Amino acid sequence: MEWRNVGYSYEHVRKVVAGEMTFTQEFSDALCPELGLDAQQMWRLAQTEKLRARYEGADFRADVPKDPRLKEIWDALDATGREALIQIGRQLVLVSENREWQRREVRA
Repeated sequence: MEWRNVGYSYEHVRKVVAGEMTFTQEFSDALCPELGLDAQQMWRLAQTEKLRARYEGADFRADVPKDPRLKEIWDALDATGREALIQIGRQLVLVSENREWQRREVRA
């Protein structure tokens, strides 16, 4: 990789690669073509990792709605409450998927 092709200074690239500073989507978009990576996929991955770090390793995805109520609830819970909330969410997904499956069966 030639750092000049990215459009950022050597020092900026070095700090991001070393983990000394966070990077923007613009930086990611500039870096990915130089590395042969899908920019959209890498930005989602970066956001997912940022959420995992913020929420102590929870299994979050970056496309989770950024509803401030979710953060407020999460921050108010202890580890046991957070795990319970995750399990509740998983059950809601199963119920939702089951309803969709039932709808398909009725249409068929």
